[in-house]
Amino acid sequence: MENYTGSSKLYTSKLHQFDNLPEPRNATEEEQEAFHSNNSYDFHIPNNSLE
Repeated sequence: MENYTGSSKLYTSKLHQFDNLPEPRNATEEEQEAFHSNNSYDFHIPNNSLE
């Protein structure tokens, strides 16, 4: 852990290590099409929310 002080503020950074994670992979074309063809998005913005 390292501490940095500047302009009367204390900044702390932590380094996290994660082990045994699977290798990252890109989605296949079929997976992307299935994701984007899911039309379950139901966005509703009431008119009075823009005032």
